[in-house]
Amino acid sequence: MKTPDIRTCTWEELDFWAMAYRMQTSDLGIWDELDWDPITTESITDLTEILGTSEERLRFSCYDRLGLIPIGKRMSGFMRDMSLFHGMVHWYYRDDLPICECNYGEEENLAVTDWIARKLRADVGILRQAVTGFGLESKIYDQISLLASPWFFDTEKQLAFSFGQQRLQELRKVRMDFTG
Repeated sequence: MKTPDIRTCTWEELDFWAMAYRMQTSDLGIWDELDWDPITTESITDLTEILGTSEERLRFSCYDRLGLIPIGKRMSGFMRDMSLFHGMVHWYYRDDLPICECNYGEEENLAVTDWIARKLRADVGILRQAVTGFGLESKIYDQISLLASPWFFDTEKQLAFSFGQQRLQELRKVRMDFTG
């Protein structure tokens, strides 16, 4: 099965590939780690204590080398958050990603990492903890980012005005793709 291009594939394509890849490679440690040691709000808190909270200090050690989670102020909210989660997945599961264990290629490693990152970003509590924990500005671009924002409250009342209704409908979607 061809590995999807993470920049252009939909969530459905990536999820389908990941499920098939998981069945093919069930012996890889990453699958057990996802079940036994998932990234939680508590692990993100631990990570922010290790890495620091300013954008300049979002550095992580991965595969015995120092890396930088690339999050720029000019990135869209979704791209910034996906970069953050992609980097966190690499850091947190650095010993268990497929490329570390066997002859699986970089494309598979990136696709598995992106699949985990997209799933994590779609969790309101985890997104809120990552954004606030790393001291980043909250950016609203879909339903999850709205619910995760620190100033979120009753949007039905807040956006009851006619000019807000279209935006409310747009925000009710959950963004899982880079193409959205």
